[in-house]
Amino acid sequence: MQQINISAIPAQTFNVVLNEQYCTISLYWRQERLYAQQAVGADVVCQGAVCQNRADILQSKSRYFAGTLHFFDLAGDAPPHWEGLHTGADGRFMLLYLEDGEEMPELLRY
Repeated sequence: MQQINISAIPAQTFNVVLNEQYCTISLYWRQERLYAQQAVGADVVCQGAVCQNRADILQSKSRYFAGTLHFFDLAGDAPPHWEGLHTGADGRFMLLYLEDGEEMPELLRY
């Protein structure tokens, strides 16, 4: 499991290495929802994925990406909002990467 550093801004693009996969992730706020795009190298993994609490951002398996990405609401059960995105004690919504076969931590389960 790896926590991904994110900022409390409505649109951001960043690079991160997840289990030796060089990823580019974009998060953006549109019409009261947070959306995600992801690529591994030049291969697009997802575009316009709606971000939900605890649900895998990738709605189906991809041959380009191993693992899953999840937002977690640390203060309830709301979908992620850009104002609560943050790494550390100030953030409400945490973004985690889980490797294939890895289970969610007990404290983040329903």
